Amino acid sequence: MMKTLLFSLTLILSGTTQAAVDYTLSGEEALRIGDAAYAAETLRLLQRAAIRERPEFSLVDTARLVIDNHLLAGHALGEVPEAELLGADDRVGFPGAVFLEEQLIATVQSLFPAELEAAAKALPEGGLDGLITEHPAWTPARLRERLSLGKRQEFRLEPAELARLEAEPVLVYRFLDSTETPLSLAELYRRQNVQGRIRLHEGDVDFLAQQARARLGGLFVRHWLERRSGLPARVRAELERTLWERHLKDRYLAHIGLQADVHDDNAHLRAVAATIPPAAIRAYYLAHREEFKRVARARGRHIQLTDQAQAERAHAELQAGLDFDAAVRRHSQAEDKDAKTPGALGWVVNDGQALSWRDTLLLVLPVGQVSRPLKAPGQGGWEIVRVDERIDDYQAADSEGVRYLASQILARRAVAERFHHRHASLLAGARLSLNPAVLGRGVYGEAAP
Repeated sequence: MMKTLLFSLTLILSGTTQAAVDYTLSGEEALRIGDAAYAAETLRLLQRAAIRERPEFSLVDTARLVIDNHLLAGHALGEVPEAELLGADDRVGFPGAVFLEEQLIATVQSLFPAELEAAAKALPEGGLDGLITEHPAWTPARLRERLSLGKRQEFRLEPAELARLEAEPVLVYRFLDSTETPLSLAELYRRQNVQGRIRLHEGDVDFLAQQARARLGGLFVRHWLERRSGLPARVRAELERTLWERHLKDRYLAHIGLQADVHDDNAHLRAVAATIPPAAIRAYYLAHREEFKRVARARGRHIQLTDQAQAERAHAELQAGLDFDAAVRRHSQAEDKDAKTPGALGWVVNDGQALSWRDTLLLVLPVGQVSRPLKAPGQGGWEIVRVDERIDDYQAADSEGVRYLASQILARRAVAERFHHRHASLLAGARLSLNPAVLGRGVYGEAAP
């Protein structure tokens, strides 16, 4: 789901960074960061967008976040080449310009739902269909032919191929105060991620129609914002600038690894992790040994069944209270059903060697839990497994698993510390002017003048 204009709230707002602020602004100008100004109306709109997810979010919080976005966006572009920072596509797979416009549209929709609904109902035919003046027929064969890749494997058209599709309208629309405008196949194609492009190349005309209608809806929102919303051009421009700055900041945080999961492969974190000395890794291990607990060995029992129906029947009886030993004797097709401990599998040792799927299951199931019926890979039968006992120990201090996890955690800490120092430095060196009538005084905890 597309996020509205709610910014990355954690990392920065939790800090206690001080800043030099003057309170010389007045009138409707609420904030100035160097030469970049923000109107009070802009901040109020941003706050309205934020409180949908954070009800306690104040206007002062909004101002601080706008400041952070602006300063960190500028820093990001100064530290990392823009092409490297943004990449060819956004992290969700869409071109950056498309992502930003969709963010703006989603934000406007969240801020003005009633107004947009009323505007849509006022259209001819009471909705978006009233905007369409021409709807050319597209067939799967025609779509596949227009998007032919020849023998190429990559689902991406070349610029010259896309240029030819500018003359291929998927529909033609007209707003009441404008001329007819074609919505081309080229425009819709450019707005797709990889999965969307694949569907178009496969000739999915229903998907094409959905994308055309979604795009028309977005164009309607954009048209309403610019022609009917009553928002001043300045406020609209500041909203878009804030989106762009938020996007740059998020991309920068992702670039340095602060928005990555501990197991994500982030080049910056990987480089920092490689510099963590063994002594630091060992110290972390000794201080956080519980994080490196593992299952050393486990033993359990199983029921081997012929088909899924039999397996589901046995599982239902177990869920109803049937003793596992009794279920083994009643249902299992394995020879071990008549053993002293029916269905006993013996001990499975976690020694780093390759294990069967069933032995792996024994090492991950909680003690006493009966598994769902599982189809045995490549064997045609079904299994139900229960773990009776598990013995835990700890990964060795010098193991690769410990080295990897501890170095990643310590690298993330180092990167976060450097980032917060950089953030404090940027804020301390910023030229900030605020309007006390809008934001009050002491916004950063500084003594009120």
